[in-house]
Amino acid sequence: MLKIKDDVDLKELEKFGFYLEGNTYKYDLLLGKCIYICTIPSLNRTLIFPPFEWYEYLFFKKKIIKRIESIQQKLIRAGLVEKVSD
Repeated sequence: MLKIKDDVDLKELEKFGFYLEGNTYKYDLLLGKCIYICTIPSLNRTLIFPPFEWYEYLFFKKKIIKRIESIQQKLIRAGLVEKVSD
């Protein structure tokens, strides 16, 4: 599981295509699905990935995986995230 480091200003996520909606930073994937990062401190800034229906995953598997891996790698290279155990 990936988590945004505590010392990172969440506004930096906007450089990577995230946008603030309410108290959540979102990154659009496909089919109206988003990766979420809640700004509420008690939720630990964890990256939350959306569930996909089997047919969505079946038809859009390569695009979904590519987009998720791409944003994960960008955040890792920028030093914004850390791995945490479940």
